[in-house]
Amino acid sequence: MLRNRRSHTRRGIAALSFAVSAAVAAAVAGGVLGLLGSFVDADVRTVIATLGALCAVALGGVGWFGRGPQILQCDSETPMRWVNTSPLRWGLPTGALLGIGATTRIGFWSWFLIPAAAFLLGSPVIGAMVFAAYGATRGLAGAVLFAISLIEYRRGRDFNEEALWLVHRQPAARLLSAGQLVVVGATALFAVGL
Repeated sequence: MLRNRRSHTRRGIAALSFAVSAAVAAAVAGGVLGLLGSFVDADVRTVIATLGALCAVALGGVGWFGRGPQILQCDSETPMRWVNTSPLRWGLPTGALLGIGATTRIGFWSWFLIPAAAFLLGSPVIGAMVFAAYGATRGLAGAVLFAISLIEYRRGRDFNEEALWLVHRQPAARLLSAGQLVVVGATALFAVGL
C-alpha cells in the first residue's frame, strides 16, 4: 500500500512538472516567434496570413474528405530513458518538448496554426499567450490522464482500457482537426478582407 502511495505521489509530481514545463516552454517559443514577427512589415504578415489561410482551408478540406498529405514533423518520441528517472527529470524536459510541439510527433496539421499565429500577430506578449495556451492545454492533458489513472486504480480497473478508448477515437479527432483548419482558415480570410 505504501509503495503504491509513493508511486502515485511520484506520478503526481511528474504530471504537475510536465504541465508547468509545457506551458512555460510554449510561452517562450511563442514569445520568440512574436518577436521575430514584429520585425516583419504588417503588410507582409498580411500576405503571409492570407496564403497560410488558403493553405489551411485546402488542407482542412482534403483532410475532411480523405487522409490528406503527410504532416511535416519531427516524428519522434521523447527518450524512454527519461521515464525511469526522477519525476522532475522526466516531467520537466518531456513537458517542455511536448509544449513546444515541433520537437515531437504532432499528429494534426492544425498544430501549425499555433506558431503561425504567434509569428503573424507580431507581438512577443501575444505570441507567448497564444503558444502558452496550447502548451498548457497539452500539459494539463497529462495531469488529467494521471487523475483518471488514480481513479481507475482505486476502482480496481486497469487504466489501459481508457487509454485504448482514446486511441480508438483518433479518426474522429482527425476530422475535428480538419474542420478546425477550415473554420480558422476561412475566418482568417474574412479578417484580411478576401
